[in-house]
Amino acid sequence: MANVGPPVGEVRHIAKLNLLNWGSWRYGISILLERNKLFRVTLRQELKPAEENRSVVMTQKSTEDS
Repeated sequence: MANVGPPVGEVRHIAKLNLLNWGSWRYGISILLERNKLFRVTLRQELKPAEENRSVVMTQKSTEDS
């Protein structure tokens, strides 16, 4: 089975979320998402790569059919 998530070393330094560490946890997760070019996806400012590719393929098929 392929390794899907980020390398363990990247998330090891981020403490588990609890009632006291929301600010530092959020900051660590934000940095991790930015580093992996996913932050804008979580804010719905960009499409996920699979959705982006699918829309391009659908657009190409619709123009070919016309």
